[in-house]
Amino acid sequence: MTDILNIDESAAEEDELLETLNWQVEDLFDQCHIRIASYEEPLYGIADGDELIAALVSGSPDNDPWCCNRFSLVVHPDHRRQGLGQKLVEAFLAYCEADGFQAEAHVVNDEAMNPMLEGLGFTAHGPLWTY
Repeated sequence: MTDILNIDESAAEEDELLETLNWQVEDLFDQCHIRIASYEEPLYGIADGDELIAALVSGSPDNDPWCCNRFSLVVHPDHRRQGLGQKLVEAFLAYCEADGFQAEAHVVNDEAMNPMLEGLGFTAHGPLWTY
């Protein structure tokens, strides 16, 4: 259950799979009342069987990935506090470090993420956390 799906790599293999995963990402964010920014695209997910239970979307707010890459994270309420979000953020950080750009998190109405972000090496600047 805790294997990370690289949604970008899945896209190269099967268009139908990508469509299903994108729909599940949008549905999961909607269920948790979290808005996906217009510049964010699905990147990583974790599934339990056929159901996506955690997802991370990312993008550059200025369409300049060399400036920074911001992410949004959601974990289904029934699967929280199991380290799934941290696994997705760690995969995202490895992705950012491999490509040489800065990672940012914009935390809105979820202070429960703050200790995780701090533990991973992020620094808070109001609601914006940088790595």
